[in-house]
Amino acid sequence: MLCTSDRQALVDAVRDALERDCPASRTLLLGSLAAGTADDYSDIDVEWVVPDGEFGACLARAEQVLRGVRPVAALRSDPDFRHSDRRRLLFVRFAQVPLF
Repeated sequence: MLCTSDRQALVDAVRDALERDCPASRTLLLGSLAAGTADDYSDIDVEWVVPDGEFGACLARAEQVLRGVRPVAALRSDPDFRHSDRRRLLFVRFAQVPLF
């Protein structure tokens, strides 16, 4: 389990890395962490909004950018958004970061 300060450090590192990769983008914290209702088992939900013209390039670099934060054990895309030209829902599992 990540302690609160470790989880917040990971949140900050992910958001910083994504926004540095695409300076015209922005990130938003969503879910229970944003609502202040997170518990020890809550995941991290981050929305990355990029300019339309940057979408494909940002998507192509997403795993590499996240690997710059921590090693990535797995990354998958939700099939419901796989063919959208404007949205993706990515699930990232960082190595040595427990799910619970």
